[in-house]
Amino acid sequence: MFKKIKIYILLILFSSFFSLYMFEAFQTFYIGENHLKKKIKILKKNEDIDYDIRTKFEAFKDIRKKIPNLVTLTVPKTHVLLNPNNNLLPLSGISKRTTLVCNENGYYSKFESDRFGFNNPDFEWDAEKIDFFLLGDSFTIGECVDRPYDFGSLFRNLSKNSVLNLGYSSNGPLIELAVLKEYLGKNTKNVVWFFYEGNDLQDLSDTFDSKHLNKYINQRNYKQSLKKKQKQIDQQNIKVLEEFISYFEDRQNKSKKYKYLRFLRLDKTKNVIKSIFSEEHPLSIQEKVYKKFQQIISEAKVFSEENGSSFYFIYLPSFEGYQNESNNFHKTQKIKIMSILKKLNVDFIDIKKELNEKNVNFKTIFPFGLSGHYNKTGYDIISKIIFKKIGQN
Repeated sequence: MFKKIKIYILLILFSSFFSLYMFEAFQTFYIGENHLKKKIKILKKNEDIDYDIRTKFEAFKDIRKKIPNLVTLTVPKTHVLLNPNNNLLPLSGISKRTTLVCNENGYYSKFESDRFGFNNPDFEWDAEKIDFFLLGDSFTIGECVDRPYDFGSLFRNLSKNSVLNLGYSSNGPLIELAVLKEYLGKNTKNVVWFFYEGNDLQDLSDTFDSKHLNKYINQRNYKQSLKKKQKQIDQQNIKVLEEFISYFEDRQNKSKKYKYLRFLRLDKTKNVIKSIFSEEHPLSIQEKVYKKFQQIISEAKVFSEENGSSFYFIYLPSFEGYQNESNNFHKTQKIKIMSILKKLNVDFIDIKKELNEKNVNFKTIFPFGLSGHYNKTGYDIISKIIFKKIGQN
């Protein structure tokens, strides 16, 4: 009897491990390759362009041969998480450099960073008046499109006036408040705060306990005077970039080992399981996250208005939010966010609602109809919606 039980247990264990590794193989070799093949085929058919299949690091090394000053995004959150005790906390990238971003549309997007490391033509900072001052994360900065298809460029074209785009990848509400207080000028008409439903509260949670960032909430007049410290900011960011290059060179040298290790660890399977559980128990449900979010938006609105600017909040939809409309994560989050905005009397635009009213198929605003940042069409449609709502006020 005991022998039979032992055999059954072994069979169950073997079947379980076999199933897990079969699923990992499916995720690794079928899903990923099929998505890439689909993108290659669509791009060739629609635009007669070959899809750039290089990794970001391969592209970075190749492009740097032609553009020696090439850099890549050095996100503020990196400094918050890895260097929390530094005296200076950068809130932007490396200044006046060609900056490599990402590839979701078949090509690697780039931009020339301005004097403070943001995605703007540098002369915008010399304008007497700023029509729009944009805050947000990677969607706001314009991943993964080139100018003139990012929000900043599109708003300039629509308004025919100066626009500053202060968005940066992986930013969350706490970092965005800090950016607002450091860089907003008295000559700004509209502050436009972009909230991305996919991960903004996660980003807030990641930076929740930052001593540097919390000073921007707790001390009304706190500033690091970052506009005067770009040289130091560049030095810190270049150090991060050098670490990035060193890490990926080492990883490339051991690429086969990493590939097998990731497979053996069932990385893709664990990510799928993690995503399932995160939907059931979203981090953003924690009341302390909402409470701090309310503090941040309240402070941002007051600060903007004290500086003579109107404050607007834009709720950006995610691909996953569209695809899983019954998902409790997105429904709960949106209800709570909207409740906070109404309580604070904040003017907001629900982009998903606006797109639905225009009968826009959500897949047309994402690269190849798949998950990612918005494509050229998406940025264009959303910019026009926002400008129509607030541009003439």
